[in-house]
Amino acid sequence: MKLISYMPNENSISEFSQCTEKFGDLNLDGIETIIGDYCPIEVYETLPIKGVHLIYFPTWLEFWQEKVVNCYSFTKKQEMIDCFKKQFELAKKFEVEYMVFHVSHVKSQDIFTMEFEYSDENVFDATLEIINEVFIGDGPTLLFENLPWPGLNFRNYEATKNFFEAVNYKNKGFTFDFSHFMCLNKDISNFDEAADFILQEIPKLKDLKNHIYGIHLNASISKDYLSQDFTPLLEKWESSERKDQYYIESNHIKNIDTHSIFASKKLRDVLKEIPYKYITFELEHKSLKDLLDKVKIQSEYF
Repeated sequence: MKLISYMPNENSISEFSQCTEKFGDLNLDGIETIIGDYCPIEVYETLPIKGVHLIYFPTWLEFWQEKVVNCYSFTKKQEMIDCFKKQFELAKKFEVEYMVFHVSHVKSQDIFTMEFEYSDENVFDATLEIINEVFIGDGPTLLFENLPWPGLNFRNYEATKNFFEAVNYKNKGFTFDFSHFMCLNKDISNFDEAADFILQEIPKLKDLKNHIYGIHLNASISKDYLSQDFTPLLEKWESSERKDQYYIESNHIKNIDTHSIFASKKLRDVLKEIPYKYITFELEHKSLKDLLDKVKIQSEYF
């Protein structure tokens, strides 16, 4: 199944009506999206939603461990649990094929220093408490997505296997986000090297590889950016108001994780190693037309 990652807006009905022919020409089956307050529910009901990317919170572990009193709009753990339960119910209502869940945590300042006082295991353990309370019974396939932070990053086989086996929800697997994985290696200087890196690392997943049912098709070559000293940027962030901090964080992340076209013929070799069912073009874009233009280019590489 071939999908695009697309966030709807009030213009989406018009956008899709204008791009129907192009959507079909690219043999796309639908979209993966976040269902939230971004636009009226009626807009979502008109779209070919096949996958739901569940709402995620980048920094949440201290709240869960009761070291801070609030997290985003939550003041109690149960409120976060209820939020995910609502997302689960929406996924079932829309009868989607799968759900994507981020297993990750990172403090804002740590995206500049790349130094973490919390481990993959810390994130896995806390995530399990949420997963096993929210996802009960039957429902769409639950796919855990990798990020370049502590938690699921596909670099810690034993911890990942222990986490996966401890998830009670039976209909489960992984989504492999290529761009996120490339961000782990700041020495990658081109897309062929990125493909070689993935091909080198996939065997280390051993039996877990067989549970990779989803792919977020994208890439990120950020060697030049990651070679910088981010101390001045961190100092600017520390002295800024919260709204300005958010802007600095967002730009920094976009420079690391670019979600570009994976422009390598070796992509074919990578895809042969993964038993995926869903491949989602998750590419940076300015509009639906722009995204579909990029999907056409990306499709030429496999």
